[in-house]
Amino acid sequence: MAYTNKMAYVGVELDDFEPESARSTDDRLDQSSMKTLLSSKIQGGDYTPTSSILHWTHRRSVKYLWRSFRSNTKRFFTQGFAELGIPNWRHNVCQCAILIWPLLFIGALVSILPVITSKRLFRDTDACQPDSGFSVGYGTYNIWSLAGFFQITLGFGRLSFSAAKALTVSWDIILGRGGQALMVWVSYIVYSKALVRSMESSPVTYGSFEAITLQGGTLVSLLKLSRDFVTNRTLRARLAMAWMIVSGIFVLAFQTLISAMAGYTANIESYVQLPSGSMEPYSSFSTVRYIIHDAHRINDSLTRDFMVRTSHAQYGDTVHLGYGDADACELQWYPRDTSEYSNSTVLEWSDAADPWGICDFYWHVSEYGFKYGFLGLNNVSSTFNNSGKIIHLDPPTLDIRAIFWNEAWLSDMNETKWYYWPYGFNWETPSGDRPFHNTSTSPIFSDGEYSYDLEDLNLNGKCQQLDTSYKWGFSFLVLFIVIMTFTVWCLGMYILWLDAWLNSRFDRAGRTMGLHRAVLDLAACMNQDVDEGGREMMSNGELHDKIRKGLNGGQITYEMLDEKWLPVSRRAVLDLWWLDKKQEWPGKREKMRRFWPETKRRWQETNKKEFLKRWIPAHKYTLALFLCSLGFLAAALAGTHAPLSTAMLTVAGSATALFMDEAPKGKWVVFLFCAAWGAILIPVGPFVYLDKHHYALLWGTHDAYAKLHWWYNE
Repeated sequence: MAYTNKMAYVGVELDDFEPESARSTDDRLDQSSMKTLLSSKIQGGDYTPTSSILHWTHRRSVKYLWRSFRSNTKRFFTQGFAELGIPNWRHNVCQCAILIWPLLFIGALVSILPVITSKRLFRDTDACQPDSGFSVGYGTYNIWSLAGFFQITLGFGRLSFSAAKALTVSWDIILGRGGQALMVWVSYIVYSKALVRSMESSPVTYGSFEAITLQGGTLVSLLKLSRDFVTNRTLRARLAMAWMIVSGIFVLAFQTLISAMAGYTANIESYVQLPSGSMEPYSSFSTVRYIIHDAHRINDSLTRDFMVRTSHAQYGDTVHLGYGDADACELQWYPRDTSEYSNSTVLEWSDAADPWGICDFYWHVSEYGFKYGFLGLNNVSSTFNNSGKIIHLDPPTLDIRAIFWNEAWLSDMNETKWYYWPYGFNWETPSGDRPFHNTSTSPIFSDGEYSYDLEDLNLNGKCQQLDTSYKWGFSFLVLFIVIMTFTVWCLGMYILWLDAWLNSRFDRAGRTMGLHRAVLDLAACMNQDVDEGGREMMSNGELHDKIRKGLNGGQITYEMLDEKWLPVSRRAVLDLWWLDKKQEWPGKREKMRRFWPETKRRWQETNKKEFLKRWIPAHKYTLALFLCSLGFLAAALAGTHAPLSTAMLTVAGSATALFMDEAPKGKWVVFLFCAAWGAILIPVGPFVYLDKHHYALLWGTHDAYAKLHWWYNE
């Protein structure tokens, strides 16, 4: 047969068409639509078309530019990855994403645990604990206490009843039912793959096959799997079946657990029951530092046993007695010593003026005790500064008793600075006794009229609903258990799926399990096993008895399928790839060993001046980029607080772009990859801090003033 130069498509010769018909369909459609538009404008008399304007308009249309950008980008990355020896980069990226994203999700779940266990989430400035109990003392709330198992210990908001109820119902439906449905779907996919993987080497019973493929996510399926557990022959199959049973129970209980860990409760406030039976807000009470037994000598309006209270905590109730906030006068409202800023020794008393007008009198009592002592033991005349009014007192001195309890600042106090620490802890009587040097003393709480010691305060303290508002939140213990269990479930499902993905030849061949596939496979086996006459008229019960008793549950397997029609497993492919790499490694190692001597020899034989004359102009842009990245790295190392990891990745990417001449597009792919990772790692750092004697790296958002004492001193 003679061949001609003519080309034909399905019996139609190209000679029958004009050259314009050889254009792509999209181009011809664009031209047709453009010509129609231009024709309409010509008829209207408002446009004069020319071929150059038509071509210019088409070439610069948004659609054309976008299509050109996409095609050029795709071509660039395809050629770049091909130059790097990764021709199927799309497939490889998809495979990596399939393998990595479950691990990222599991990592995100694990990262939640440190957040919810942080004490900053729990209200510790209120006498009402997260579990609604009243407590004031030296300890902090124990988030692991079983008393708060079903209490809303992580609550927030001031919601109406309708809003709180709607939020709870939405939570149960969306995350409870929706999450359970999603878990059932994931379980079906993973269990089906694991079942096929198991059936490639050993049979399973009809009941197990039905439970996984036809009755997944039900209580009946769990019962069937439990019943047929001992019939599995291999240890791997038994472990997989055991995991299916345990994880199936968790899936069935998931909605109940989600409902149990979230809910709403009334907002409460702390109160103290008075001897009269009425309730007074605990915020009216504060600790007592001094008791003046003859305070009427200062002012007739003061009672004989006048209690000098500390000021109120600024951000909540007095809860933690060991911290400084148990005495706000000592913590915040005290007279500043100006001697360190000037030659003056006058105290700045305006700093002791708290909003409640307590601390000014408090510090004047400390001043009086520093000058004249306590308990009225000095038989001398004295003066008392009553908030600027000088009171002259006849002998003896005032009978004042100081009260100190187990406070953290006691070990650091300086007795001479009565204006910085309340005076009296180390005060000695003329006989050498120190009556107030006792940290086991119980603090006294007073509202100005009633007083309680610590034990009585906790007995009479109550937490009651303030109004009709509610808070919505979580039970910490149930939330922690659910997240931990869900993380284990995700990890177990990932391991089960990964085993099937790597080792199943059916999975690699694309023969996935589904409803129709399962029905067809099960029907084929049952049709072969139940071959007696009259089976078409058997009832379901008769077939069930026949399978359970006559066939011992039946067996279904894929061992009989011809393996030559199946591809090798992904694990076998990886093993072969690794074997090839191991065989290539000696040659690559020898090549690497010779690289430096060969490069050194070539450099010695090269005319360096001529080489640089040719090389620098050819690489002027990449050389400038490399030098800039080196400057960026030097600045990061020099303590400019530039992200060091970003600088190092930028240097690596620019060096690749400079020296990898054999891959003109591949080197830019590497540079873009490094630049993208560098941008992602900007918040991570690390960041360099240094001075003449110190050098340190800080990661993330760590505060240098909190982490580095020497930087704080700067």
